[in-house]
Amino acid sequence: MVAPADSLLTTKLQIPRERRDIVSRPRLTERLSAGIQRKLTLCSAPIGFGKTTLLSEWIRESGLPAAWVSLDAGDNDPLRFFSYLIAALQTVQAGVAQDLLAWLRAPQPSSQAPRVGAEVGWLDALLPPLINAVATIPFTFVVILDDYHTIEAQPIHDALATLIERAPSQMHIVIASRSDPPLPLARLRARRQLNELRENELKCTVEEAATLLNQVMRLGLAAEDVRTLAARTEGWIAGLHLAALALRPLVPAQPAAAARPEVHDFIKSFAGSHRYVLDYLVDEVFSRQPPQTQSFLLQTAILDTMTGGLCDAVTGRSDGQATLEKLERAHLFLAPLDGERRWYRYHALFLDLLRDRLAQTMPDQVTELHRRACEWYARHDRVYDAMRHALAARDFERAGSLVEEAGPIMAMSGEAATLLRWMDALPSHAFQLRPRLSLSYAWALFVTCNMEAIEPRLQDAHHALTAQVPSDQTQNPAAAYVPVMNEIAALRAFIAVSRGDPQTAIELCLQALSHTPERSLTRCGLCSVLGDAYVQADRLVEANRAYQEAALASQAVGNPVLVRVITNDVARLRVAQGRLHEAARLYREVLDWGSGQRAPLYPVGQAYVALGDLLREWNDLAAAEGHLRAGMEHSERGGYARFAMLAALALAQIRAVQGDAAAAAELGRRAEQLAAKTGVAAFAALVAARRARLHLMPAVFQLAPALQWLQASGLHPDDRPAAAAETEYLTLARALNARRREMAGSPSPRPLLSRLLHVAERAGRVRSVVEIGCLTALAWQVEGDAARALVALERALALAEPEGYMRLFLDEGPPMAGLLRLAVGRNVHREYVTRLLDTYSTETGAAPSVATAAVGAGRPALAEPLTERELEVLRLLAAGLSNAEIAAHLVVSLSTVKTHARSIFGKLNVASRTQAVARGREFNLL
Repeated sequence: MVAPADSLLTTKLQIPRERRDIVSRPRLTERLSAGIQRKLTLCSAPIGFGKTTLLSEWIRESGLPAAWVSLDAGDNDPLRFFSYLIAALQTVQAGVAQDLLAWLRAPQPSSQAPRVGAEVGWLDALLPPLINAVATIPFTFVVILDDYHTIEAQPIHDALATLIERAPSQMHIVIASRSDPPLPLARLRARRQLNELRENELKCTVEEAATLLNQVMRLGLAAEDVRTLAARTEGWIAGLHLAALALRPLVPAQPAAAARPEVHDFIKSFAGSHRYVLDYLVDEVFSRQPPQTQSFLLQTAILDTMTGGLCDAVTGRSDGQATLEKLERAHLFLAPLDGERRWYRYHALFLDLLRDRLAQTMPDQVTELHRRACEWYARHDRVYDAMRHALAARDFERAGSLVEEAGPIMAMSGEAATLLRWMDALPSHAFQLRPRLSLSYAWALFVTCNMEAIEPRLQDAHHALTAQVPSDQTQNPAAAYVPVMNEIAALRAFIAVSRGDPQTAIELCLQALSHTPERSLTRCGLCSVLGDAYVQADRLVEANRAYQEAALASQAVGNPVLVRVITNDVARLRVAQGRLHEAARLYREVLDWGSGQRAPLYPVGQAYVALGDLLREWNDLAAAEGHLRAGMEHSERGGYARFAMLAALALAQIRAVQGDAAAAAELGRRAEQLAAKTGVAAFAALVAARRARLHLMPAVFQLAPALQWLQASGLHPDDRPAAAAETEYLTLARALNARRREMAGSPSPRPLLSRLLHVAERAGRVRSVVEIGCLTALAWQVEGDAARALVALERALALAEPEGYMRLFLDEGPPMAGLLRLAVGRNVHREYVTRLLDTYSTETGAAPSVATAAVGAGRPALAEPLTERELEVLRLLAAGLSNAEIAAHLVVSLSTVKTHARSIFGKLNVASRTQAVARGREFNLL
């Protein structure tokens, strides 16, 4: 069974139909019209005070264009909420924000997605383009959010508050709710931007009650009886409607006779709270229905929405559709949900009362009714509704079987969060004899990267399995025993990889694979994690073989999601091997397949992020940002914290290139939060190192935070790191190079880089070899050995050029630019290096240095020229003045002098004052 595709119900966007049994309330519609110049109108009152009816009446009378959304609890997903909101806006202005709606329904690369940022999350990023789109509507209109009390998601409240605050003047928002929403109402009230209609205003006046009871309902009640009934119901319009329905049998054909004693006594007997009055009235209304209708009403009260076939399944009758149509004609609190009148729902007030009566009069039938509804929904592949009724019936056996059947698909299809909620709703005994139920739980935890919570579920699965399989078969495994144990082994191998223990993972996988069928999902998972373990162990040839076997297994079982998961695995391996173009082709294959899928599928989010990072490396920053943003949104919606974390880090690098330190820091913090969510220590260490790396990027350079990370990390240049920690140690090397430019005598990262290079070369990790070569060249440069620097750089360039690496060089800033100019001067990969330097010049605005003309003669060139102030500082350095003396001479602060000196050292590619003076003389600057 698979979860049905989500879609928008157009009935939720329709203004409720005009009713004949209502009373016009001009005092309230005038209040609504008078408040349209304010930002927000709030209609807040308990159920049954006529909020929806009043608003629909006002829209019809005023003729105002209105975007209407009837909300329910299912709209607590921000994606769903804003999809409905935009669809409602399109009923006012056709096509408005269509690109945003398409983007919400199926994220696409930047060429198709609207340009929204990811720095503050996809929801906040949606608002600016949405507001801009709304601003294009050239007339005044109203947005009505009905039943807003059903919304509990704080992100929606926050986003709506922003929308209200920044909405264009032609848009007025109206909220109808049973309770005050968590919006900044006090601030809006203080600014006179809030129009309010509350319970006291919405109560029926005696005059309105008289109009309703005598003119609309034609009861002909005496004025005293109207006043009594209005007082007894406290102006509650739903109570008045129900009272009128109950009074009809007592009122004779001649209304003038309505003053007879029994009518008067009936009305006078009403007293007490809403609940008492309501119970009494429903008794009177309900008891007047034929027994068959009463039975139908009670049995179908367990349903939120109804169709004929579903009602037949629940009631055991065959007249479901006919009865629904009859109830609608009788105005018995039933509303159609579509134009074809196939689906209906009871009025919420009436439904609550029917359920109360069902619980009181037929409590022994409630469980069976829910079971019948569950089975109907299950037969129609509506797993969500089936599960809801199974849980309501406390039929945990059936609920467990539903989850077992749907769980594996849901885990990989963007529904892991829903799956986890269902699991949490099941009691512990539901897992005792269902090992695969615990395995589904574990896979959902794995997909959402909650690695630390997996092992207890695996133990539950093992206990359930041993309880099923006789003890004499656990030594000689039975057919049912082996597949479950192999899945447990696969998940434990994934845990081992997440903890940096590839050898344990390899042993687990090889042992399980020895008795796993060729055509099975388990074999696919085992080969996939075996490939991951081999990658972590730097055994790339064996990793490639494992991934290829996983690909064959996934194709053999015909699981399209797993086929793409393995495709991503192979692509990730190709990136490590330096085969970037082949990796990009594989990622695009996954995205082409995913473009037709609505759910946030596991491999699609990963492919967006990985391809976005490749585009970033190739310096296509606009396309990279689009892919990374789509990947982050996709992954956050699906609960894939790891991929969202990687997207945030790559986006932070783009922001750092653009010189936006605040945005880069914000994204770094977001990555840190996502890493913490996984509970995986390796992810936390990776994020910390990547955040330190951001501080070392030239456009946002800050050495102090990077050195703080260096001190806190516990890393040392004498360590012999595993391949899995390479990113952290390369950041260490960068920090050491940067510190040596500031402070002569700091330890060199060259020995560390030499060890890292040896390991990377032996494993065939070409991408790592290129990056290590760049950092080695910079380390030699700091030491003033240009010849050895060029040797290291030339090798990196030779490996990088065929695949078009860009950012690995450009992100090293002025020191690397200086080395590249040296390389050009010596005709080292001249065309490729010239392209790198041209890009650097365009990116930084750096003009040719004063030594550019000498490049052809082999003289080293500056990365960019010294400013006039820097030339002045250089001359004072040459004169032997200290930093304090220079500050006094120039009448600037000591920190300003240090900043100038640091810039001079970088541009001249030196590490000390003496070297700076010598290089300045070489370039005739002194």
